[in-house]
Amino acid sequence: MAVKVDLGSGDWAEVNDDLGYRDRKWWRIRVDEAKRAKNAGHTPVMEPDPASPGAMREVPGSAPEFTMEDNLGLIEDLTARLVTGSSVPGLVPWTPEAAEALSHSHGLEACDKIEDAVIEQMNRLNGVAVPKRETSGGGSGSTSGDGSPSPLPAPPATPSSMPSG
Repeated sequence: MAVKVDLGSGDWAEVNDDLGYRDRKWWRIRVDEAKRAKNAGHTPVMEPDPASPGAMREVPGSAPEFTMEDNLGLIEDLTARLVTGSSVPGLVPWTPEAAEALSHSHGLEACDKIEDAVIEQMNRLNGVAVPKRETSGGGSGSTSGDGSPSPLPAPPATPSSMPSG
């Protein structure tokens, strides 16, 4: 099944909301790949070994946190996977170029509507509870407020915090 997102001017896009185990597995692997890429080449640190006084041990250095660019890359990957149809020619498959063209033909608000629908599904993939969306009329409204959860999978203890890269 897909959520039909109203893009204005009578146009629409469909965002898959029939997610299953394979989707969650793909998402978690994709985020892990991004973390590994971020950590690649990160120099390990030598520190005293608490189990053996006087000895040193090598431990992984702390990796830098994800940047906005890292987060946006993950969102674009998920959007490409979830946008399955559209009345706008060239929108599927979703690419940064398709998003740019949509922003010029239908405004940034159309891109925001697709992003909101994708972030709702991303939260489901992350196991973050998503409140039921209130709809009025035929179109999909914004599902994200100013306090939207992070786009990245969260550690189990704090579902809305961003993981360190």
